Amino acid sequence: KDKNGKAKWVCICDCGAEVVAAANGLVTKHITSCGVCSKKANGLKRRKQHRKTPLYRKYWSMIDRCQNKSSKVWDRYGGRGITVCDRWRKSFDAFVEDMGIPGPKMTIERIDNDKGYSPDNCRWATMQEQQRNRRDTVFLTFNSQTKCLADWAKELNVTPQALSYRIRNGYSTEDVFTK
Repeated sequence: KDKNGKAKWVCICDCGAEVVAAANGLVTKHITSCGVCSKKANGLKRRKQHRKTPLYRKYWSMIDRCQNKSSKVWDRYGGRGITVCDRWRKSFDAFVEDMGIPGPKMTIERIDNDKGYSPDNCRWATMQEQQRNRRDTVFLTFNSQTKCLADWAKELNVTPQALSYRIRNGYSTEDVFTK
């Protein structure tokens, strides 16, 4: 609500920009975009304004880590052969068309960490989902169920560090899960 008690909504425009809009403007359809993407905005102005959106920053961050040898994370991406498909590298609009607009706090995730960024290998994911899809994630199998260490810890109501300790110190599989 604003200072006068009128309802306000946090909205995400089709371009990825976040906007706070008056509820009555949304209901009456006087507000239909962030303003940058209105039909009156020409392509150049739109492209410049996209630079300010979280989605545009995610897009360029993806390209940077795969192409810029000076990137702090180059060794984990471009340095090990992770690339961005030509369609996305050449066009932000193509990237948005293929991926859609992410929900709040979503990040781009490669389904197969050994493959590059492309429509068939990417999805929007939460940070928790991302953490479970890392190359160094430890998976454990017990009673015919395979889960990552963090999921087992949550299920067993112990810390991940406790399970790691048990594994490092040679506990039997049974004891890792039942002690």
